[in-house]
Amino acid sequence: NAFQGCYPLTNITLMSQSTIQLSKKCFICANNLQIASIEGNQIIVEDEVFKSMKILHSIYFSCDELKIGNSVFGFCSELYSIMLNNVKKAEFGSNVFTDCTKLSTIRFEATMSLTVGDNCFSGVNSLQNVSLLSEKLNIGNNCFKNCRNLSSITFPKAQSIEIGSKAFEGCSKFNTSINITTFSELTIGDGCFKSLESLKYLTLASEKITIGKNAFNECKNLSSIIFNNVLNISIGPGAFSKCMKLDKIFISAVSNVTLSDDCFSSASNIQTVLISGEEINIGSQCFKFCTKLSSVSLTKGKNVTFGSNLFEGSNLKKLSIPATSKVVLANYCFHHADRLESVIINCEDIDVGERCFNNCKALNSIYIQKVKNATIGPYSFRECGNLTKFTLNAPLNLTICANCFRES
Repeated sequence: NAFQGCYPLTNITLMSQSTIQLSKKCFICANNLQIASIEGNQIIVEDEVFKSMKILHSIYFSCDELKIGNSVFGFCSELYSIMLNNVKKAEFGSNVFTDCTKLSTIRFEATMSLTVGDNCFSGVNSLQNVSLLSEKLNIGNNCFKNCRNLSSITFPKAQSIEIGSKAFEGCSKFNTSINITTFSELTIGDGCFKSLESLKYLTLASEKITIGKNAFNECKNLSSIIFNNVLNISIGPGAFSKCMKLDKIFISAVSNVTLSDDCFSSASNIQTVLISGEEINIGSQCFKFCTKLSSVSLTKGKNVTFGSNLFEGSNLKKLSIPATSKVVLANYCFHHADRLESVIINCEDIDVGERCFNNCKALNSIYIQKVKNATIGPYSFRECGNLTKFTLNAPLNLTICANCFRES
């Protein structure tokens, strides 16, 4: 209650060489405050300090460390300017700028770390341009959700960036391209950019890339994806499902590539897929109902694992799987890959799951080469009525289970 009822107060300047802490309700009923300038080594603004100050329009912070609590500027309907100067570490809590209807441009810079909390700008329809600069950047869940006029966001190069779930969902005027580069780690949360129909081009560059569930699901105009400088990449379930204009997928990582279940399912315009990595793991139904998919190429890695129903409903006719060590094909892996005609597999060890090629009616040749150990599961090639050539030489261990070629 330090400034309670100070109705004539319009401008406040606070300066300290150490810490300034503003407690909740310290400006209660000081409703005519318009400008606040705060300078110190450390600044702490507790929850709701400036909440509902209807004519507050400008805030200036200069400090090494800045911590802003929850709902601090909520319903400050005239706030249009917030400036950070010489800040090294900054943390904004949740719902900080709720209903700040005059904010159109945000530029936050904190040299070492910057955290923008959950729902921080959610529903701020006046917001158009955002620039976030920091060595370590963390954007919370729903942070910019339903900012319907947000058209541009800039992520300069950082050491690491983490973007929470649904952070940009509902940003219907978002710019046509996203380019995010980090030196170390990039994490994109579940549903982060889901259903952004304006998005056409995506470029991601980092040593480690993690993309969450449904992150770009139903981005119907997304036509280009580029991944650069990747050591490890993991793409979550349904991440690019129903991206109807994607036609080529090229994913290359020095070490590990993981594509989760339904990753590109129903992206019906995909024609070509090229995957390169030492460890390649492709989840169940990853390319299900990619009806135009005709070419899949894997460059020679160490281990390759395919999930079930991987190419159901696709146009894939030929497939080559090279691996220096082991190939694992899950149960029902190629089930209903109705147009698949030939498969060539090169590896030391292979494990073919139950009903792996069951009912592949167009399949006529299988070549499994350079193998030392092989296990072919039950019913693996059942009802492959056109299969005429099957070549497999496993000098150490060979197991062919019951009913493997039944009705073929």
